[in-house]
Amino acid sequence: TEDVLAEPVLKLYPNPAKDKLTVEYLSTATGKTTISIYNLSGQRVYTETTEANEGLNSQAVNTSTLSTGVYVFEVYNNGEVQRMKFTISK
Repeated sequence: TEDVLAEPVLKLYPNPAKDKLTVEYLSTATGKTTISIYNLSGQRVYTETTEANEGLNSQAVNTSTLSTGVYVFEVYNNGEVQRMKFTISK
């Protein structure tokens, strides 16, 4: 048999987003998770701390205050960082 290793999972949808972005991420342990959004200049434009459960987590993020453009979404959980670009389109 073949061993399957868990890979970090980060999904953002819809992409491009308008007023709401849904994030799904895999957590290897229960604990605090920090979700941040950065513009392409590296400025943090959104941050939120939440509790994650072990396994797949899902959360909606209000993006209605963000301007049209490209952003970097970051999830920090259990010492692991996952990042992904996404677009806001109004």
